[in-house]
Amino acid sequence: MKPKKKQNASNTFAKSQNQFNLENVLKKDNILSRENVFLFIPNLIGYARVILAIISLYYMPFAPVTCMSLYSLSCLMDAVDGNVARYLNQCSKFGAVLDMVTDRSTTSCLLCFLASIYPSWAIVFQLLIALDLSSHYMHMYSSLTAGSESHKKVSETSNPWLRLYYSNN
Repeated sequence: MKPKKKQNASNTFAKSQNQFNLENVLKKDNILSRENVFLFIPNLIGYARVILAIISLYYMPFAPVTCMSLYSLSCLMDAVDGNVARYLNQCSKFGAVLDMVTDRSTTSCLLCFLASIYPSWAIVFQLLIALDLSSHYMHMYSSLTAGSESHKKVSETSNPWLRLYYSNN
């Protein structure tokens, strides 16, 4: 039987410091508060977007007008949820991730369907999926490592295309 290793004071301090930081993040994101972030109105809009997207994907092969209508409504709701979050002061990291994952998923599903309809263009659609996923991931990751609260907050010194994209509601 191996003897247990003694924890030194620096490990104990690091663990307690990490716990403290995690609690601060959770409090800031309203996860430890009385409010339930999963029931914030912008997140309810996000869930509706997911449902509309799934239904539109179902109609995609045989009812293109219905598909386009549902998909368009989901996209319009994407423009609304962020504004509602800011207006009601219900911004959350969960909502930001829900929004981004919904956007990437619906775009990927649409491009996969287009690749199946136009097989000679499949490589183009595959490259567009890769570009969409990788560019958003890299931007999100670089924003987080730079200490930004949100990937949508870009500095005046950043790329002009990024500034234009993220500053124009």
